[in-house]
Amino acid sequence: MAATLTVALIAFNEESNIARTLESVKDIADEIIVVDSYSTDKTCEIAESYGARVVKHAWSGFTEQKNFLFSLCSKDFILNLDCDEVVTPQLASELKEMLNQPQYAGYRIPMRTFYMGKLLKYAWYGDKFRLVKRSANPIWRGGEIHEKLYVNGEIGKLKNGLVHYSYQDIEDHFTRTVKYARLGAMKKFKAGNKFHYHSLLLNPAFAFIKSYFLQRGILDGLPGFVVACSSWLAAFLKYLFLYELENNNK
Repeated sequence: MAATLTVALIAFNEESNIARTLESVKDIADEIIVVDSYSTDKTCEIAESYGARVVKHAWSGFTEQKNFLFSLCSKDFILNLDCDEVVTPQLASELKEMLNQPQYAGYRIPMRTFYMGKLLKYAWYGDKFRLVKRSANPIWRGGEIHEKLYVNGEIGKLKNGLVHYSYQDIEDHFTRTVKYARLGAMKKFKAGNKFHYHSLLLNPAFAFIKSYFLQRGILDGLPGFVVACSSWLAAFLKYLFLYELENNNK
């Protein structure tokens, strides 16, 4: 008998995205759980139209919100998605095969990003740990950002992947870049990290080089260059915000 699958999502005002995501999993999910932090748009109505169980829960940070989400899941495996991520038909087929004969406690899934009207081949490409066996005691750990998923057991990797519909437009991209840079600075400040001028100079440069050259974003044309620039800006602002936090605390 095949293992069963819960598709699990946290959501807030995702009416422009969530239907696309749920449409891609409706034929493979035995259960869909959405934890909504009191959306003011039609997110909940759209999710319920796909048969999802929607539970409202006040925002408590990414780590706590996702652990609460997992506590509601009841099937053998949990596929955790963001509301702007889509399961490709190839991945859906592979998931069905995996559920017939699962071998691991969890699986990493390749992800490509759709940005500036193009599916990027190199920039922002990576594997995401999103599929876990519920009996392997999956748990999220981390702070306000950069939460990580852990399980008891060996982790495998699927061949086919997700598509991430990342940002609505360039303004949305760079607005969120500033937001996450500030959160990253706050995390460093709370951990006792100190501002250093060399970090402000060198870390952004390395972030650009890594994204544009080492990860071959240069082959994605203009979108790849923009991604590299945003990596530079994110690193630069993180250390600049850290400088500001230190000085405001004096």
